[in-house]
Amino acid sequence: METYAEDVELVAPEEWLNGGTYAGKEAVGRFFGDWYRTFDGGPHFELRELREVGDAVAVHAHSVARGGASGIELTLDYYYVYRLRDGLIRHVQFFERWEDALEEAGA
Repeated sequence: METYAEDVELVAPEEWLNGGTYAGKEAVGRFFGDWYRTFDGGPHFELRELREVGDAVAVHAHSVARGGASGIELTLDYYYVYRLRDGLIRHVQFFERWEDALEEAGA
C-alpha cells in the first residue's frame, strides 16, 4: 500500500459482490485485504498486457486462485486502469472488458 496516495479512489463494477467506490488508502487497503483473504494463499497474477498513456496505465492481468472455503480453482482475467500522481497511485478502476479499460486510459 506504500505506492498508493492517501486520497486514492478505487472503483469496482457495481455488479460485483463488493462493487462500488472506495475512497482513501485505508478503505482501498481493506478492499484488497478482503479480496486476498477470500482465496487460499491469495490470487496469483500474470500480467498479459500493459499500456501506458500519460498518467494512466491500462493493465490486463490473468488470475488463478483457489477459494479458501470451497477449494474451487478460479481463473479470471482482470482489466484495470491505474492513474498516477507524483509517483503514487491515485485512482484504480476495474473494467469488465479490455476494450473499456483501453478507452478509459485513452489508448
